[in-house]
Order: sequence, then structure tokens, then C-alpha cells
Amino acid sequence: MIISSTSVERAVMAAATLLISHIISTLIVMYHDLSGKWKDYALVEKRTVGSTADYLWGLKSFMADIVFMFTPFMTCCFAYREDQIDAAEDSIGVSLLKLFCGYFLG
Repeated sequence: MIISSTSVERAVMAAATLLISHIISTLIVMYHDLSGKWKDYALVEKRTVGSTADYLWGLKSFMADIVFMFTPFMTCCFAYREDQIDAAEDSIGVSLLKLFCGYFLG
């Protein structure tokens, strides 16, 4: 198995996609949490609303996971399966359908 720059580039793109989607989702949750819009749905009645520091700590932890675990692992996966990825004949529609099925059923 030879790790090529293509494998690294694909892993970095996957990590960037995951990071962007996670930040967008977290911003939505943070907005609703800090604005008190979810107060009626709290599991703990007297829950104190946190601050942005709570979310920043989580972001630091997530960044460490992305850099030290996700990207190296995905680089190896892409290097190992590079021929199959390049030879894939699925259209974008079929690929998205597989993605959604894997996400919702997996």
C-alpha cells in the first residue's frame, strides 16, 4: 500500500466536509440553546444555560479527533481502496442515495 498525495487530498476533503457540517449543526444547536428557545424541552427543569465556552471546548476536542484520528485513518482507507474509488461508475444520484441510506439505516 503506497500512500499517495491523492489519498491525502481525499482524506483532507472528507475531514473538511465533516468539519463544516459539524460546525453548522453546532451553531444551530448553540443558537437555540443560548437563546433559551429550547427551555420548554429541557430534560432537567432547572438547567442552567451554558455559555459559548462550553461549545468552544467541544470544538477543540472535535478538532483533535479530526486531525489525529479521522484524517490519518481516512488516508489509509483511501490509499487501500483508491482503485475501486476511481473505477466507480455510480452517478451522483446513486451515490447520494447510498449515502442517505447508509446514514439513516446504519
